[in-house]
Amino acid sequence: MAGRIVIVGSGHAGVRFCEEMRDLGFDGALTLIGEEACRPYERPPLSKAVLCSEASPEDHALLPAERGRALNIAWLGGCRAAAIDRSTQALRLADGSAVGFDHLVLATGVAPRRLSCAGSTLDGVFYLNDAASALRIRRALSRPDRSVVIIGGGFIGLEVAAAARQCGHAVTVIETETRVAARLFPPSLSRVLANLHEAHRVVVRTGTMVAELVGKDRVSAVRLASGEVLPADIVVVGIGSLPRAELAADCGLPVSDGILVDREGRTDDPNIFAIGDVAAVRSRDGRPRRRESWDNAQVTARRAAACIMGAPRTEAAPPWFWTDQYDCNVQYIGEPATGCGETIIARDGGHIHLYARGGRVAAAALVNAGRNRRRMLNAVADRALLSHIIAALGGEAVSQAI
Repeated sequence: MAGRIVIVGSGHAGVRFCEEMRDLGFDGALTLIGEEACRPYERPPLSKAVLCSEASPEDHALLPAERGRALNIAWLGGCRAAAIDRSTQALRLADGSAVGFDHLVLATGVAPRRLSCAGSTLDGVFYLNDAASALRIRRALSRPDRSVVIIGGGFIGLEVAAAARQCGHAVTVIETETRVAARLFPPSLSRVLANLHEAHRVVVRTGTMVAELVGKDRVSAVRLASGEVLPADIVVVGIGSLPRAELAADCGLPVSDGILVDREGRTDDPNIFAIGDVAAVRSRDGRPRRRESWDNAQVTARRAAACIMGAPRTEAAPPWFWTDQYDCNVQYIGEPATGCGETIIARDGGHIHLYARGGRVAAAALVNAGRNRRRMLNAVADRALLSHIIAALGGEAVSQAI
């Protein structure tokens, strides 16, 4: 199959899509466009190895130059896509040039949600979303004995908190919800993470609102809604993200918390696809579902490539994501465990949390038990009987909660 395919966004979804197209036999032109001048790199290490070591984004390259040449991918770095002309099937770039396409794939990702309180633009306030911001935070953390306040107790906030603590700083995490990682994890896993951070002497403040950031030119403190003032040499904000869907919206494609697509990634324009964090998949209940994870980037890239190439549809698999904090790896498989009973099994030096409805496994979590991931993926996908999985796992049932 020949033709011209343009991909906007050189993160994991965009690169994986290119690789998948070549694997499926596409021999046409692939043009990968990225706003960052550096070559594509893996994003997960930004909040881990890059912050607390000498690792650089280039150490985690997604598409080294030799790999790009082998796949015949035209990579345009440091380029910003400005507009889509659907009538002529052309993508206009910020420098005034245009690139024609037969298919356009939008893998534009997300941008960090910004803090809106007073003082939020002071120096010393950081957001982590790309290589440049990770290196800025690392430079700030390289100075000794800093007071670090993390606003937001989701994955980004907690991973940055772990990195800052490993650099030897005093760290406080502020979360408006009553528990950390509440949007992603059941209560038991929130407790695992909160206890982990407290064991490393991080102060975790839940149910707490920020009123303002204090300082003249540079942040020096965080004032809470209660009036309490926390010293802060460094503030890192991780309060969620917003899909970068402007290109789609501006050319008239439907957008609702992301670019609306079907299961294969098609927008309402059959020549335009969206994949990765920016894609909001129309579900059977009518609500769009958007996921931000490494696994989702893989899955949506694979499905879009198969659709364009007319290859067989890939089988649905349970969503899966993970976080690494200190020496703890937590993996979660499946949808949110609302209304589930929970059984916790000691296994392989860690724990497996099984969430079941009607006696069948609906979701699972692995705490330092990653070698069981494949088995748990199958159990969730097959809605296996809880009793069978408990028997197969062996180990000791240390807790059961309904």
